[in-house]
Amino acid sequence: MPWEGNHILVELPVNNISQLGDIDPVTEIMELMDQGYQPVLAHPERYTYLEMDYIRELKRAGAEFQRNLGALEGFYGEAVSIRARQIDSEGLYDMVGTDLHNYRYAEFFENHVI
Repeated sequence: MPWEGNHILVELPVNNISQLGDIDPVTEIMELMDQGYQPVLAHPERYTYLEMDYIRELKRAGAEFQRNLGALEGFYGEAVSIRARQIDSEGLYDMVGTDLHNYRYAEFFENHVI
């Protein structure tokens, strides 16, 4: 089945939300939706600086969530794995992506996920 819709991948800083300055992710997601886009938040489990209430707020604002394959299995560390399990247990994920940027990830994927 072909991918349908007007999806746009949204990514926040991995280490610190202050890098966004005055940009409010919830407002930006709602504005994207008003413009006819479906925002997909890349790897929300990796934004461990965000409280779960804020993660839920992003979801309520209309973002779909994409989990990185390997997050549950510990590829990004224990804190990310714990957060991924929290998000997963609440049924907030809509899709999974590979984040396949290098051989290290490919090797992990091959040895632990498949």
